Amino acid sequence: MKIAFQDRPVIFVDLEASGLGRESYPIEVGWSVDDEQEPASFLVRPATSWRFDDFTEAAQAIHNIPYERLISHGIAVETACRRLDAAWTGAVLVSDNPAADGGWLNRLYQAASRPYPWRLVDFDVLDAALAIQYGGGYEKLAAILNDADRHWPVPHRAGPDAQRLHKIARAIVDPRYREALTGH
Repeated sequence: MKIAFQDRPVIFVDLEASGLGRESYPIEVGWSVDDEQEPASFLVRPATSWRFDDFTEAAQAIHNIPYERLISHGIAVETACRRLDAAWTGAVLVSDNPAADGGWLNRLYQAASRPYPWRLVDFDVLDAALAIQYGGGYEKLAAILNDADRHWPVPHRAGPDAQRLHKIARAIVDPRYREALTGH
């Protein structure tokens, strides 16, 4: 199901990164346009200005993406920016961590010598707005959010993480879907 907010398509976004430090950089970008379809994602080949030392073992233990895979399967930062521009223009972009994801996207665009065009909306803000727009109310919203980890565990890969957010939002806007999952 596709979701719209104020007549604009909503795209759920997630990034995986080389680490959590200030110098970390994006290594995977994923997004979900329709929760009934596979999410889109790609690996990012590190830009020449990004240091190998900023790729941490702690981050790799979470996302399980080895550095060598970025080199062999990642796309260039310029190509990544072009793909995002084509896929995201005109949409409301939603992230569960807009500060971190936005920072990594900004690093991606800087590495490609392009202006950063995106503003990410916090998922917590959107889910509350959707609950109001679709009449589910905060009690149902709380039940959905409380059950989310049981229904949709966090896989720590960009595409599936974005799709997880999309499924939670769908449960907010689609009463039959919500009922089938939560009984609420």
